[in-house]
Amino acid sequence: MSRVLLLLLAALAGAAELRRPDIVLLMADDLGLGDVTALSMSCRIRTPYLDGFATESMRLRDFHADGAAGKMTRQAALTGRHAWRAPAGIGQGRPTLATHLKAEGYRTVFLGTWDLGTSTAPASGTPATLVDGPLAHGFDTFFGTSALPPRPPYRLIEGDRPSATEVKAEELLEALTVRAIAELRKTQDDPRPVFLVVALPTPGALHAPSGSWKERSGMHPHADVIMETDNSVGRILMALRETRRAEDAFVVITSDNAPRDLAEREQLMREFDHDSWAGFDVGRLGLGEAAHRVPAMVRWPRRIARGSASDALSGSVDLYATLLEVAAARVAVGKGGEDSLSLLPVLTGKSAAARETLIHHAPNGFALRKRHLKLVAATPADRRGSPLELVDLREDPKETTDLARIRGDDAEELYDELTRQVKAGRTTPGPASPNEVEVRVAVGR
Repeated sequence: MSRVLLLLLAALAGAAELRRPDIVLLMADDLGLGDVTALSMSCRIRTPYLDGFATESMRLRDFHADGAAGKMTRQAALTGRHAWRAPAGIGQGRPTLATHLKAEGYRTVFLGTWDLGTSTAPASGTPATLVDGPLAHGFDTFFGTSALPPRPPYRLIEGDRPSATEVKAEELLEALTVRAIAELRKTQDDPRPVFLVVALPTPGALHAPSGSWKERSGMHPHADVIMETDNSVGRILMALRETRRAEDAFVVITSDNAPRDLAEREQLMREFDHDSWAGFDVGRLGLGEAAHRVPAMVRWPRRIARGSASDALSGSVDLYATLLEVAAARVAVGKGGEDSLSLLPVLTGKSAAARETLIHHAPNGFALRKRHLKLVAATPADRRGSPLELVDLREDPKETTDLARIRGDDAEELYDELTRQVKAGRTTPGPASPNEVEVRVAVGR
């Protein structure tokens, strides 16, 4: 073999090593742990595509949404900072995953529901313009809604202007799926890696399955929507495979928060024995495990073991640091990500845990996880007994027994730790980054 050929092969190998992976983040709306057959024995709904993805991925079994509202989770994932530290929306000047990845040469695309402090302002002689939308925060492309209005039809936004596309509620998922497939197919002619976020409006926000999916489950319209969502995810994943870059792609499937639609979910449980919450407690007004523990599956064929699972504590806020490390992004210290820790060591089997503590938030207060212990500090009206509630999730996953009275030292220690982390403005090492709003841990304490 000639020296020239050897040098050429070495150069090609080096280029392949340096090529940054495509990154796809699929975030469903209100998809529960119990809504995916591969994740829960209590699931009675067929989800073949999500199940297939689970066999190729690592399942994160202790993964949590950032807040009780989906927009808080999207904000935390994009900024690496707990959403409750700031006013609504990302804010001007704050770096996002998209701004960092765009600087690394990524084509950045956001599809679906944005709902992060957006507004529309009329420009003279032109249609209303979307202000503070994805294009203002590092994304090259946006197609979706600023927020889901209370009544359809929905006028979809292209970039920062209303598009000609107007859809009914049952047509929205299909419109976004078709666009996601089109954006992935563009990679065949575009050598740049893509960062694609698809914020699906289902199964939680829309309870109307499209015509071909009505009564498909034989159970309930909400179950039909879950099956349709599974099908859409499968079609998007198939489009990724067709790009021939799927073996190098880093794909995350998760949910913006846990199920909140009690009537539909309770009917499914009562009549069909389907438990969307997978046995976790639903009665804590946003602080019970069932309110924020969500599905999370991650696939990266060359680095993550197929069909593996981890019980490492983690959350949507960690996606920021994780995806930046996956992309080998060069980010200066202090440029965002105050609460984000990379999960890559866990995903690649190099570490059993990435973090020891994680804060949960809901309108009625906070909770702090520290390993298997969980402290709840809520407003007085929502307490079930003592001012602070302490549960041991290892022994009591349904949170039925308050240990605060008999383990008072542990409760006080965790409360002090929660207070410190909230006031500090960050939970990772780095320069000071004060909260932008006043945050109180527990009213009346």
